[in-house]
Amino acid sequence: MEVVSKHLGHTRVSITLDIYRHVLDNEQCEHVVDVFAPGSPPLPAQAVTPALLN
Repeated sequence: MEVVSKHLGHTRVSITLDIYRHVLDNEQCEHVVDVFAPGSPPLPAQAVTPALLN
């Protein structure tokens, strides 16, 4: 990224990433957990609220 950023004339790599980096569909799905699927890890205690239990 540093080389690309330098060639584009950006002062910081973060500028290049902000402009050109996009989350692809397959990347987004890799981090999703189906909490209703059998064998899913339990939710953390602070995530369970009375509103979710109704």
